[in-house]
Amino acid sequence: MLFHKNLWGSPTLITNLDAAREWLQKKDESRLNIDKIERPNTKWSFAGCLQVEVKAVLTKQPMLGNGQLPDWLRNNMGICALDGYNDNLCLFRCLAVHRGARPDRCTEKAKQLAGKFYFNDERHRPEVYQKIKLNELKKVEKFKLGIRVYEPSENGPWRLTRQPAHYEAIGTAPMTIGFYGDHAFLIKHIKKVANIYVCAHCNQQFTKACNLQRHVAQKVKHKSTALEK
Repeated sequence: MLFHKNLWGSPTLITNLDAAREWLQKKDESRLNIDKIERPNTKWSFAGCLQVEVKAVLTKQPMLGNGQLPDWLRNNMGICALDGYNDNLCLFRCLAVHRGARPDRCTEKAKQLAGKFYFNDERHRPEVYQKIKLNELKKVEKFKLGIRVYEPSENGPWRLTRQPAHYEAIGTAPMTIGFYGDHAFLIKHIKKVANIYVCAHCNQQFTKACNLQRHVAQKVKHKSTALEK
């Protein structure tokens, strides 16, 4: 006879990789401690673990921090990497260069922009910049620009994950950036970065970035109109 027991159960929501790693380690230690595995009585013996199921739900993950980009991305002629720093200012460096600063002399301008962004944030300390999350980009758009975001792929299509809703009313062209891992980079020439682009909403593919941007803009506009109604 076989007696099945759910050893681990369902954990509470885990919001970062470190917590997930710690939780899995504790559960694995319990699995290996055969003497303490619960059973109906002492006549039952442990036979083995049947399976482990792990479900990952990716939400508004942190991005736009620091770190070096891989060579296949850094050497792309259509982007400006800005990845030789370790201070979480990469988004604001993108913004500084987008506004005309030289890539090799954009740090001071980036710090000024970051200071304006964190001005009313009590958690912020000078010279200690926090990573910007995807859902915080709307706050950055107070600098009078829209922010379009692509997620790159080495051999596959580039995914458009964010399209500004009403940047036309601002009167300036949106800033186009990409993110890889925890790093943001400025996209200078979107036509040069990939051969295929895909919509993050419906996975429809396009060979031209302008067609994808138009497609996603219509979806964003339709969603905004529906919410207003």
